[in-house]
This record gives sequence, C-alpha cells and structure tokens, in this order.
Amino acid sequence: MSSIKVVCPHCAKVNKIPKKDSYKKANCGSCKQSMLEYKPIEVDKEGLLHVLVIVIFQLYVDFWGSLGVGLC
Repeated sequence: MSSIKVVCPHCAKVNKIPKKDSYKKANCGSCKQSMLEYKPIEVDKEGLLHVLVIVIFQLYVDFWGSLGVGLC
C-alpha cells in the first residue's frame, strides 16, 4: 500500500500515513491530536517552506495581511 506524508497542523511533525480514499481518523504520532481539522493555521516563512518541501499533495494557501488594503 502506498503512503503519503502529512504535516501535523498542531506540532508540525511529519507523519507517514497509508494513502486512502477517505479517513475517519488520523492522529499525529507525536502529539496525538487529530490531523483532520480543516481550520486555517498561521505560519511564518520557515513554516511554509517546511510544509511545501515535505507535502506532495494539494495545498491551499491563503495569504492575508494586516495592511488594511481591500481586494482590487
């Protein structure tokens, strides 16, 4: 069975899990928290590079700034 690498949104550790069509449960091997949460996480430049280098599946990134500039 093939596997994928997933970065835990809580502790940023890399987890290798079996590739499936869907997951009912996927807990981090390090911090034991769920990796299936769909809430945004805040990362700095180094954190983003860590995720981009390790994760090989689709990644959604929303860049947000506090400059008060609206959408054009």
